[in-house]
Amino acid sequence: MSNLEKKLHQMLNKVQDSNAKLRKFNERLKTLFNRLSEISVQYKRKMPITDKTFEKDFCKTIEEIRVLSDENYNFWGEIRSQYYSKYEKELKDEHRFLVKKIALVSLDFTRQTDELFTLYKRLQIVGKDLPLRLNWWLLESCNQDFFKTTNRILFLMRDMEKQYV
Repeated sequence: MSNLEKKLHQMLNKVQDSNAKLRKFNERLKTLFNRLSEISVQYKRKMPITDKTFEKDFCKTIEEIRVLSDENYNFWGEIRSQYYSKYEKELKDEHRFLVKKIALVSLDFTRQTDELFTLYKRLQIVGKDLPLRLNWWLLESCNQDFFKTTNRILFLMRDMEKQYV
């Protein structure tokens, strides 16, 4: 197996793993959205807020998303520079299937990133006026980094697929 094939397999594994993790985080955010909606209703009715662990759970989830975002941002930035500096010339016809598979999984990863942004906006709309200390800026920053990362991946895959035209 050549260095390029190892790199392609590494790219595939990274995007599949990241996609699965982001999908789980999106599910957690949906649960947090339901909890935040209950808190909002209680706050508007001037009732005592019963969910005492929401802030801690929210912040912990966002910090974990930040770790995933940073890992992907750094990994894909490095992969892009390596591809354009040395691997671009090594891409052969036999790598076509692997490149196509990475591109398809990348599209699903992009959909998960869009879902994360949608959840962020929904959470922010419900929770913006609540007296909770939630790190919205960190979630927004994660969203921006995921958008940059998915753009990196998609442009890289587009350039790789051009080799087969």
